[in-house]
Amino acid sequence: MSTFITQLLSSGELEKHIYTTLQPAYARRYKSMMTAIERYLLPLEVALPQMDRDVVGGYFLWLELPKPLNADAVAQRAKAEENLIIGQGPLFAVYGDERKDLEQQIRVCFSWEAEENLSEGIQRLATVIRKMLRDP
Repeated sequence: MSTFITQLLSSGELEKHIYTTLQPAYARRYKSMMTAIERYLLPLEVALPQMDRDVVGGYFLWLELPKPLNADAVAQRAKAEENLIIGQGPLFAVYGDERKDLEQQIRVCFSWEAEENLSEGIQRLATVIRKMLRDP
């Protein structure tokens, strides 16, 4: 196994795969999800905490819910009503961190789900949020 990893690293194939396959794929997914967020969630006053949307890393986007919505409640209703799994902010709290803003934040993943499903997932999330804003 170590011989394989040594060859993979020294040959440059891993780096090539990252730059020619993974980064373009994740960039497309990110842009697809951002387009859906801008279209369906921003009008509901859901906010993107990250300032710079051109330079990103990772596999997730954080969203800040409009008041009075709570991340746990939104996640529960998204699962129950739309069979949609989202990460509620408090799940990602670090022991000893005094931050309270996680209670209004959710995390959505653009790396796992098929690219063609990302916009639909955001639309379904918008449906839940819209209902909760009308009738909390």
